[in-house]
Amino acid sequence: MLLYLMNLKMSKENDYVMETTDSSDQLQLNEIYYNCTKCSSPIEILSINENECSIEFKCNNNDSHNLIIPINDYLEKMKNFTNKNSNNDICIINGHNKNKFECYCFDCNKHLCKECLKSRIHIGHNKINIIEIQPNQEELNIIENIIKSYEDKIDLLEKEKLKKAKEINEKLREYKIKLNEEKELKLKENKKEMEEELKTINDKYILDIDYIRNKYINGIK
Repeated sequence: MLLYLMNLKMSKENDYVMETTDSSDQLQLNEIYYNCTKCSSPIEILSINENECSIEFKCNNNDSHNLIIPINDYLEKMKNFTNKNSNNDICIINGHNKNKFECYCFDCNKHLCKECLKSRIHIGHNKINIIEIQPNQEELNIIENIIKSYEDKIDLLEKEKLKKAKEINEKLREYKIKLNEEKELKLKENKKEMEEELKTINDKYILDIDYIRNKYINGIK
């Protein structure tokens, strides 16, 4: 599900150019767990809006923490309250031999294993069995298919991006060639105009010299 949320976040950030996940995010992806964005309590995901790229969830410990927020904000904010020990599904209380958690106690805000329940400390407390909220195989298959579809979409967009980049580079090359041709043509035209202007000035200069010379000879006579 985390990978699905990450892919959904990236796909909505840019529908054309897909940004690769930050290396730090990739490194910490397996260390991020589901919890409320305002406390370390587990959450129940109510809905995921793919069009708006938002997630609706409710905190299992505090109703005031129920939110509808962008997935990007959720992925960032929930890191501040991540409790790795709680999310490992393994009880670390001494003497419990690292048993798996069986349920969650809302009164104590704790995960409980079989040994914790045997202590009878939590009798009468408001609890929920973890197995009841775990996704079944059908749900996992749906999530895997969604992840696969987004991976395929990423590959397709990457190929499209390379294709577009190639087309842009080709058009840029053609534009540069055309620009150079226009510059060369302009230089030739300017050179021709300059040569014609110089010839005109030179012809006028020769005529002026002839006029002055003839005038001087006639004056002597």
